[in-house]
Amino acid sequence: MRALAALLLLLGAVGALSNRAPSFGRSLQQTTYTCTLATGCTRCPDGCMAQTGSCIGDDTSGNFRCKRCQLLTTFDNPKENLRPAADGSCGCARGYYLDTSATRKCVICPKNFWCPGGTESASKVTTGSNPTGQIACPTNMVTVNTGAFNRLFCVNNQGYSYNAPTTATGDPSATVCPENTFSPGFKRQDDCTPCPSGLKTDNGLPNTIDFVPSSVTVPSGYTKQYTDTAGTTQQTSSAACKVPPGWYVTSSNKVIRCPRGEYREGYVATTATGANKCVRCPRGTTTYAAASPTKLFCDVLVPGHYWIDPATRPGVGTVAVQYTRICEQKSYCPGGYPTDNPDAGGTVFDGKVACPNELWTKENGAKSSANCLVPPGHYLPTGTTAVVTGCLSGEYSPDWRKQGDAGVDICKPCGAGLRSDTVDSISVFVLATTGADSGFVANTPSSVLNVRRSSSSCFITKGQGTVLAAGSTMADPKYKAITCPANTYGVADKTYELRLSPCKDCPTNTYTSTSASGACITGGTSYKDTTGSGGFYDPRACCTLPGWGFDGVRASVCAQGTYNTAADEPADQCKACPPGTTTNGAVPSIVGATTYATFVDDITDCEYTQPGYGQQNAAEVPGLDAGLKECPKGKYSEGGSIFGTDANGNQGLGGLCQDCPKGKTTLSDGATKASNCIVCPAGMGFPTPASSDECKTCPVNTFGDPGREGGDYACQQCPANAASFNFYIGGGATGENTITVKSVSEEGATSAQQCLLEFAAIETGNWYLPTFGALTSALTPVTATTADACRVDCSSDEFCQFFTFDYGTEAAPTPTCVKRVAPTPTKRSGIIRIAYKVLAGTNDGAKRRSLLGGAATPKEVGSGAFSWFKDDDAANIGTTMTIAGSPSTVPTFLAACNDNSACAAVVFTFTTSAATTLSTPCEFKSGAVNLPTSADYTKRTMVKYTTKTDAKPAAA
Repeated sequence: MRALAALLLLLGAVGALSNRAPSFGRSLQQTTYTCTLATGCTRCPDGCMAQTGSCIGDDTSGNFRCKRCQLLTTFDNPKENLRPAADGSCGCARGYYLDTSATRKCVICPKNFWCPGGTESASKVTTGSNPTGQIACPTNMVTVNTGAFNRLFCVNNQGYSYNAPTTATGDPSATVCPENTFSPGFKRQDDCTPCPSGLKTDNGLPNTIDFVPSSVTVPSGYTKQYTDTAGTTQQTSSAACKVPPGWYVTSSNKVIRCPRGEYREGYVATTATGANKCVRCPRGTTTYAAASPTKLFCDVLVPGHYWIDPATRPGVGTVAVQYTRICEQKSYCPGGYPTDNPDAGGTVFDGKVACPNELWTKENGAKSSANCLVPPGHYLPTGTTAVVTGCLSGEYSPDWRKQGDAGVDICKPCGAGLRSDTVDSISVFVLATTGADSGFVANTPSSVLNVRRSSSSCFITKGQGTVLAAGSTMADPKYKAITCPANTYGVADKTYELRLSPCKDCPTNTYTSTSASGACITGGTSYKDTTGSGGFYDPRACCTLPGWGFDGVRASVCAQGTYNTAADEPADQCKACPPGTTTNGAVPSIVGATTYATFVDDITDCEYTQPGYGQQNAAEVPGLDAGLKECPKGKYSEGGSIFGTDANGNQGLGGLCQDCPKGKTTLSDGATKASNCIVCPAGMGFPTPASSDECKTCPVNTFGDPGREGGDYACQQCPANAASFNFYIGGGATGENTITVKSVSEEGATSAQQCLLEFAAIETGNWYLPTFGALTSALTPVTATTADACRVDCSSDEFCQFFTFDYGTEAAPTPTCVKRVAPTPTKRSGIIRIAYKVLAGTNDGAKRRSLLGGAATPKEVGSGAFSWFKDDDAANIGTTMTIAGSPSTVPTFLAACNDNSACAAVVFTFTTSAATTLSTPCEFKSGAVNLPTSADYTKRTMVKYTTKTDAKPAAA
């Protein structure tokens, strides 16, 4: 029995696997497989496991049910295995569909589908109106994941909103997001999310926007509406929300309309360049309203501007750098939409209107006809065709006036006889033609037009004045011009402004000329406007009478010392008398001013001398024009005397300068009285002791200083002890002998600088002047045991030229003294003369040496002075020496010796005793500074400066 049962089970399994329909009852015969819950399985279902007990037949119904479905040999997901279904078939789990390929298995439901699973028929994929196995989500719906097992897993796609099923078995649906919304999808959003306030999706503005009300007339061709295309839908994120045209976003993410006069084009992201600002309309244009979405809406003119080309506007016609210009002077531009008003040539109205009647505007950019005015300096005659006209001469108009104002048809009169010039100005504006401001430059006058604008335009000419006219009041003064009458004068030149300017009276005692030229003198300068007003125009037109002078304020009789003929220029000025002369000052008190004028009306009235002036001597006859010279020092003049010729033609000597009495002199030129004679002339003084008050020549050894003060008449003594010389042998005290030398001067010396040493050695040291020939034994011995006693003897002898003192020997001194004296008058013929150099010695002498000029410029020891003696044997005095140079005259020989420190004297030989002409070349003489080894070592020589001048030739 057990074997039979196993056999039957095996036969059933084989039948199931072979798809043969089993026979009803206990038979395992299998037939074509149809297995549904309703009909049952007529054989073992496909996919049923071939194992005992996996497929069970129902003998009563004849159906088979699978209890265990086949298992895949390898799998990752157990749900991929078939599983027994309620109807006995092998189906799939929920969210899976049946793959009926060679390897029968369940596959997870893909995205955007749902798979109910269950029975084999429900798991198997079919299409058509009632699909099974794998069912697609409704249109525009998706699943978030795979493995969906019912329709409720279907959600709205991106850009759509979700609509829930309306019935238990109904499907959900999705609606596309409209413009200006978005949806990220996948979450059953009931509604799409609106864009943030103000933002729009592309083309999200209304399709048609009226920017200009229908009540406003807009010319044809101008933009009145904004038309947008259909807006974009099905937007999936907020990034699709953009700033719409005509709007901009702020930093706080507010979306704001572009203001009037600005626009912004296109939909742009909030972060895009340009999203945060609008674009200003081209210069001179604006928009009618805010939120303008394109440049086309910049078609409204800003008041004061007009179209350069009405057919070319922003966004219309040719793209232009500049669309408008500012309204030019003499026209106005109301702005807004220009009226469609083609002219005869078909040109569309450009927005500019010319002012009527050639009226002006104050500047460029006028906005209405109210800006059209009559300019200053003009008037508007009556009549519809009249044009603005400039004021005539004698008129002016100060203000800008409106057409129709009272008095606009006339200008104001300056007054009778007054004229006016175009001296004021009004600005003329011309637009720039180049640069960034081309066509827009305003309020800067390019030029001016000169007009008669104000009362400052009114004028009178030279020789005229202005007075108040009849009917004049304080509140309303009226003026008239007059030509200034005789003895008055008016303005000097054309004078502007309305004001009182009366003619001025000539100064007292002056008058205007009645001559045709108006000049005060024949051929003189005229100050009369003979070709114009005929009036006098300068105070110099007021003439003065002879003997009178004008001081700028009034005319007065010429003062003493002046005169005026009133016949030559300057005819109104008193002229000074020639130097040193004056007029009679005693007359005015006798005859009165008017009569006195006859005493000062000609240069011949200058016949009196001024104090301190006069004729220099009786032989001088000065010309009247030349005048008189100032009296020199030593003379004076009290003045007042007539110096001219008298009635008989004789020259008067009343103006002669008088000599000071008693040889005295004055401190300066121009002394006016004898009491000014208070000093002696240079080199002169009162005798000492005073024996009289008369100035005499200062004696020798004194000087009369020219710088003495008044009342100082004394001659000054030369210094008594001017210098000291030591005569010594060997430097021992026993051999020393000091000689003190005084200073002396010649007669009539004028200063201390002429006081020179009476004796001096020519060179420093043991200086000795030798003699030669017969002269050696002809020296005159002197009884003197000291050098000073030897000097005293020579000083007292007027013919002594020098002395030589000899100490003898140092061991046993035997002093001797000799001097050189030309012994007889025959030896002093004057043909041969010797000039010894005189040393400066004292400070005064040194100063004299520095002050001397000329050829004999002193140098080392020479004072510039020489001591002269007549001596026919002079050639044997001293050692003959030579000095470089070519002296040829007495002064040049003296200068050469003076400038040479070794030269002691010059011997001159003249042709005659008069000593006027040199005969033979002169000889320079020198001494010697003796050394201790010299035979003449004990001899000392001193040269004498004689104050007698009889031996000095005139040439010296």
